[in-house]
Amino acid sequence: QWGQQNPLDTMVVTGRACFVDDGTTADSLGCNPLVNGAQITGKIAVIYRGTCEFGAKAMNAQNAGAIAVIIINNIPGPPVAMG
Repeated sequence: QWGQQNPLDTMVVTGRACFVDDGTTADSLGCNPLVNGAQITGKIAVIYRGTCEFGAKAMNAQNAGAIAVIIINNIPGPPVAMG
């Protein structure tokens, strides 16, 4: 299930990872509905941060059938807080 989890609960998700493709020239940002849904379904979606908010990226991955999302920092510097 997607959604907020109790931090005291242990959740383990295993699966293959796949970079998202939202059909734009940007590199795996996932800001638009994904065009590689067949490759994402049942996998962990890997998405670069930037451009749009994290929730939109996760929703696009969820709508494509992803079982989890990993958002990675694709520029130098410290990670961005996901407020």
